Amino acid sequence: GTPPTCTPIPCSDGFPEGAGVTHDCDGVGTDQSCTARCNLGYAGSYRTFTCQASGVFDGVQARCTALPCADWEAPGQVEHDCAGRVTGEECEAR
Repeated sequence: GTPPTCTPIPCSDGFPEGAGVTHDCDGVGTDQSCTARCNLGYAGSYRTFTCQASGVFDGVQARCTALPCADWEAPGQVEHDCAGRVTGEECEAR
């Protein structure tokens, strides 16, 4: 006879998360791996997650640190409070 075909079941819980974290784990199934990394403007290391038979990812959450924004040279008489901000923080120009 024909041997059975096994299809990995996608994980549905335990996805990588946190400020500045992105991942390629959508649709990853049992015994497959994916990577979590930091978005542009954040610093940190890559982390590998593996989809377990329980439907939950196993891996250490990535820790991403917001990087400082470049100094902004405001045009003309514009005043602002943008100095010293990091990725994700807002500032005001008036």
